[in-house]
Amino acid sequence: MKKNTLNIILGGTFDPIHYGHLNISKTLAKELKSKKITLIPNKKSLNKIKSTASIKHRLKMIKLAIKNNKMFNLNYLEIKSNNTFYTIDTLKKIRKEIGYKKSLAFIIGEDNLIELYKWHKWKKILKISHLIVYKRKIINKKNKIFFEKKITPYITNKKNMLTNHAFGLIFISNAPFINLSSTQIRKNIKEGISCNNMLPKKVLNYINKKNIYF
Repeated sequence: MKKNTLNIILGGTFDPIHYGHLNISKTLAKELKSKKITLIPNKKSLNKIKSTASIKHRLKMIKLAIKNNKMFNLNYLEIKSNNTFYTIDTLKKIRKEIGYKKSLAFIIGEDNLIELYKWHKWKKILKISHLIVYKRKIINKKNKIFFEKKITPYITNKKNMLTNHAFGLIFISNAPFINLSSTQIRKNIKEGISCNNMLPKKVLNYINKKNIYF
């Protein structure tokens, strides 16, 4: 019998893509023994301010960042449509492509997990996909009740459960916290502060060449 593999997705604006995105993905893939991470850039974030770089520039930066790295796959699902995508919509589309027998997991930060109740149809997300959580911020005490009552029942620390089940679980990774954000990178570039250790050189060169974020 063929072993079920874990299909892992990382979505975002990637404005710009940086070592936080790349290193977290690599660490999680290694931790969960997955050979593929799918990046799904969106046209705009539903929870954040308007993207600074155009989708054309953001796509180019992603391609530069993952070039020759077979671990990463780029999915154009959200940017090919004029519709506004919630996470549940994207996951439904992916499910339609891969079916309901294969394991599917969506990467989110710890800060997003604590505010999952704000997400559109959040309960239905777990009926389609697992959630893989990486460390980002300390749990906000005001959301502790929601976490303990609503989230805890879904949590597992057993990696094999993610492939034994196609969806429905939350796995909190032990991957180390990476203090990087696209917002900080954009701010640094605008203020002339070095970002050499924050994103791939090819991406930084492209930003400088195209005068993005200045």
